[in-house]
Amino acid sequence: MNTETKVIKTKLGPLNLAEQLGNVSQACKIFGYSRDSYYRYKVLYDQGGDMALADLSRKRPNRKNRIEPAIEERVVFMAPKRILNYTSNKWKQDIRKYKPI
Repeated sequence: MNTETKVIKTKLGPLNLAEQLGNVSQACKIFGYSRDSYYRYKVLYDQGGDMALADLSRKRPNRKNRIEPAIEERVVFMAPKRILNYTSNKWKQDIRKYKPI
């Protein structure tokens, strides 16, 4: 069972229990979900079935936090050869000396 399947099953739990009990509030209380979350999952399930409940990240990747590929290559090339207690200034000096592989 992969992570996606586990996420789907945890979201299906309150839906199935509410159907069995006939009481959404009680099912949400047992599972520790808010009723708002329950109804969001229900709408998704009604529209797209099980796979619609897969974990959809709303967060967009922040490309600004990425370093340039050339610098990343240099760091990866140097990492095994260097000891871990380098200061950041020493890393900057050494990175400038090496060229990409």
